[in-house]
Amino acid sequence: MYKTVVKSAVAVVAMTTIFHLANAQVALADGQGKYAVTGIPDSASFDSFYRELREAVLKNDKQKVASLWKFPMVFDLPNKKRMCISNGNDMVKNYDEIFNSDVKAAFERTELSKIVYNYNGFMIGDGEMWIVPTGRVGQFYIGYMGAPTKH
Repeated sequence: MYKTVVKSAVAVVAMTTIFHLANAQVALADGQGKYAVTGIPDSASFDSFYRELREAVLKNDKQKVASLWKFPMVFDLPNKKRMCISNGNDMVKNYDEIFNSDVKAAFERTELSKIVYNYNGFMIGDGEMWIVPTGRVGQFYIGYMGAPTKH
């Protein structure tokens, strides 16, 4: 009985993996790009956005970081404080609270090739920040700010 259950579980995992790979191949074949699951059809738009954002965060260029986002946006910080950012000036004013040492460290260790993404958006680091597409090519929001996962 145990062997049958294990074989069935392995079969389900294998079939699920094949299903997800097939869906990814269909998305790529349809020209949807590698990030199709996030809802953006153009992979290059996120790649470009993230490269600029990461470089600006690592240089602590508050004005550049503020210029990259779509406003207004509302998100919760790990301390449960609700952050309402209506424009670039608000972003610059609250920059140090949003891009704290944990978030900056997450950007430092999260190169473009290491980003995890799914239908929720793009995860930076271990969830310190989630970037969410707006539905327009090249425009993104901060979707969520999480406490770093302890390993």
